[in-house]
Amino acid sequence: MVREEKEVLEIIKKKITKHESFDIVPTLCGTTTYYKRTCSYCYRHHKFMTPKQVSTKGCLGKQCHHIIRLEHQYWIERALKKESKKNKA
Repeated sequence: MVREEKEVLEIIKKKITKHESFDIVPTLCGTTTYYKRTCSYCYRHHKFMTPKQVSTKGCLGKQCHHIIRLEHQYWIERALKKESKKNKA
């Protein structure tokens, strides 16, 4: 990444993590939800995403680099699923 892009990402991360858990934020599908229910932020669309939207859109399967992960239980569960698949194989 270019240095300017990294600086922009840092600014975006600071901006999106300042929300309180009960703040209402816009989601990718055009609705709104509580900040605590979101697991990521798409800086291409400037919208938050819930775990269901992330899996439905297939952003992770496409290896989309526009997603910023937020602290959420979804990522922990996803890492555990990946780890269990590795152990089975």
